[in-house]
Amino acid sequence: LTQIGMVLYGTVDMIFVGRLGSVAVAAVGLGAMTYFTGFVVGMGIVMGIDSHSSKAFGAGRPDLCGQLLVHTLVLALAVAVPLFFVFGFAGAAFHFIGVDPRAAEGAVGYLRILRWGVFPGLCFVACRQFLQSMSVTTPLLYAIIAGNLVNAALDWVLVFGYLGAPALGVRGSAFATLGANLTMFSVVAASAWSRLSAISFKFHGWHRRLFVDIVSLGV
Repeated sequence: LTQIGMVLYGTVDMIFVGRLGSVAVAAVGLGAMTYFTGFVVGMGIVMGIDSHSSKAFGAGRPDLCGQLLVHTLVLALAVAVPLFFVFGFAGAAFHFIGVDPRAAEGAVGYLRILRWGVFPGLCFVACRQFLQSMSVTTPLLYAIIAGNLVNAALDWVLVFGYLGAPALGVRGSAFATLGANLTMFSVVAASAWSRLSAISFKFHGWHRRLFVDIVSLGV
């Protein structure tokens, strides 16, 4: 259900942007695919927490699950920063492969906005895997539902300029997706914090070996 809900973002975006014409559809499609390609690389690395946290929880060590989450959030930042700057070269890449200038311009504008969602998006993945490893799944469903509602609402408002908002077109779709990502992260972060509080978690300092284990499994 989580994956289906995330796929709905792109479908809903296309439903709204489709009314703007073929160039807008191409821009959002190109921008979204470029973002997704880079994000999946980061997501794979961050998901190194999954196996380690599941084993720790199965061994009756929820405190270690918390330690793993903290280290993975640091890893998310380390991965997000280079990805953020890599997306900045999208315009040159589009020009090199001969993308239609109008679609490329829209896609670049889309990415300039959406790339701010890389870090919260990777943090969402880290918190999601942490919660799943501890058999806490209901908040994940709530996060996806809330994210889709926010995405659809912001698409309607920002793409066409309703409720006094500016009509941003393709950029409005990017802001909508960014808002949805922040919403999802907020929901799972609150749930992860609640879970950490429930086990009276205390951070015991940085452990290089723990960080290396997460990275090696993710890579």
